[in-house]
Amino acid sequence: MNKRQPRELGAPESAVIYTRVSTESQGEGYSLSTQVEGSRAYAVELGYQVLDTFEDQHTGTELDRPAINALLAFARTTPVDVVIVYDIDRFSRITANQAILEAELSNLGTRVEYVIGRYANTPEGELAKMVKAAIAQYENRQRVERSVRGLRGKA
Repeated sequence: MNKRQPRELGAPESAVIYTRVSTESQGEGYSLSTQVEGSRAYAVELGYQVLDTFEDQHTGTELDRPAINALLAFARTTPVDVVIVYDIDRFSRITANQAILEAELSNLGTRVEYVIGRYANTPEGELAKMVKAAIAQYENRQRVERSVRGLRGKA
């Protein structure tokens, strides 16, 4: 567990940014950079000091991802107050995995904040976040089903 030293009075909260696209070819486009840009603007708006950025080019349906693993390792050794993620489906496309990641980070004293959504730390905010995560998981499964059906039809 991450032992936190009290932050100096008036010192900004520390943050890291996590971004994700599903494939390397998507990583060559603008999605990662626009996620970073939006997340940095969010950090500036809230006065967070960004320590690092972690970028995955990996499916969001798996828990084991290179940049997520690096982020978790970083948070275990460096006090991080906030992980900034552009949107909930960038963190995970599986609601159970999202909950696991958020719980693991919470155990380290780190919270996850989403630029899109800005879910309040209230029962209503948690419910809104869970509904959005469930919709993202549903949409992903629908997309996969349509792709498989299209491939079968083509064959």
